Amino acid sequence: VVEVGAPEVLMGSVREQLPFRPYPVPASNVTVEPPPVRIKPPDRTQTESQGLALCYEFWEKNKPKQALETCKELIKLAPKSSMARVAKRIIAEVWTGLVDPDDNEQMPQIIGALKAAETACDSPEQSARYVLLASKVFEAMGYINRAELHLANSIDRYPDPAAQSYLLAARARLLIRLNESESARKLLEVL
Repeated sequence: VVEVGAPEVLMGSVREQLPFRPYPVPASNVTVEPPPVRIKPPDRTQTESQGLALCYEFWEKNKPKQALETCKELIKLAPKSSMARVAKRIIAEVWTGLVDPDDNEQMPQIIGALKAAETACDSPEQSARYVLLASKVFEAMGYINRAELHLANSIDRYPDPAAQSYLLAARARLLIRLNESESARKLLEVL
């Protein structure tokens, strides 16, 4: 059950509540997790995928600079290939891990990488992942209104129920944080 509104609920079972008393409960920050990453390790036996395998390995071993450099080189070599599409997604994942709320100088690069990854995905659900991550970047930087606007502008691009459910839930969460409970309630009813 999701309740939208003031952070007060009845605690305990009904028969324990004589008389009924709403107890204030501190509001908790509900999170909406994006769809899981679906990037499979490339086959190292094929020579054409060794660059992608190296890029993937650096990402897995948490070596962001090397992963970014390797993936960018791979994209330069074959910008329209399937390996370049995977490299764009790895770059977006790396940049998301480098978000620093106190330093917004890299924000254009991060958002650019997330937009490139969104268009490089094969499924609407995976594309929605990068919309959600961009929203989380805006929120982490303190731009909550921008995060909500980003989600509002993206929802119509994803009529697929699996993808749209993530976006609606995330937008409802942000509307609750912005004290727009009625708008959030309408979204939750659609959800």
